[in-house]
Amino acid sequence: MLERKFEKKSLKMIELFYPNDIENILREQRYKQVDILRIYQSDTKYNGDFRPFHTLHIDLNQSEDGIFKKFKSNYRNEINKNIRNDDVKYEWIEKPTLQEMEVIHNDLVSFSKFKGWHVNDELEISRTKDLLDNIVVSHVKLNGVKLSSHVYFVDKKDRARLRFSVSYRTDENIDNKLVGRSNKGLHWFDIQQLKMGGGKCI
Repeated sequence: MLERKFEKKSLKMIELFYPNDIENILREQRYKQVDILRIYQSDTKYNGDFRPFHTLHIDLNQSEDGIFKKFKSNYRNEINKNIRNDDVKYEWIEKPTLQEMEVIHNDLVSFSKFKGWHVNDELEISRTKDLLDNIVVSHVKLNGVKLSSHVYFVDKKDRARLRFSVSYRTDENIDNKLVGRSNKGLHWFDIQQLKMGGGKCI
């Protein structure tokens, strides 16, 4: 379980990633003393006073073929084309440096502005500083130029949560279709890397 404690606008907050026993956690005094408790990707159910948020999980205990066959056919075709024809390179970085993460955060800010999204940049940066040892980053590049980047929070490589991703579509010299294929290819690369590392869920 990953834990991050911080204050925001005088509110005391704790974020928990991958907790296994919510009932016992909520009995602990330090969790009762916070104003806001956020729980991410718990594998236990709790019927108390929480506002649930649901997301898709992939069971990495399945075979690679089993996982891949569950993707839509056009998704599989895009991945295969990216691997076979696009001459891209995938990178996997465990425990990136703070400087590496600052570059990615700057990329996230630019990408968000390009897409018209609101991103709490200060929150993402502070999370990175607090949980740096539990971060994995992946990139896909063409001739050394980044096409897409993914940032994950991981718990002993057992479970991973995609924190955010960046697609580099702002360069007019880069084909957007190539970027889209490469982003899909990178997701498949991530799954393979996490599975090889003993991951159980993404």
